Amino acid sequence: MYLALTTTDPWICDPVGNLWSRSSFAINQVTVAPKVGPMPWTPNDAEKHTHKAVTTELRELWAKVANERLEKTGDEGRAIREANSVVARQSGGGT
Repeated sequence: MYLALTTTDPWICDPVGNLWSRSSFAINQVTVAPKVGPMPWTPNDAEKHTHKAVTTELRELWAKVANERLEKTGDEGRAIREANSVVARQSGGGT
């Protein structure tokens, strides 16, 4: 969520809920959809991001988690880290 300033209202409310007068701007909420790339990851992409996805099932799990997290957050790096973490736990942990 982002906050946008506009000049449509002479009143402003701060995050605590206090109303301020004689202001030349108001704060409006603006939501921005996360940026998602055009192509989701495939199980074959797991090999490029983690050495723990040694089975077909783990590679499929990696792709599923990575794509779900990318869709939810729009952050590729976070999606990869979370997918790697899930695969590491499923494969027995360790480094």
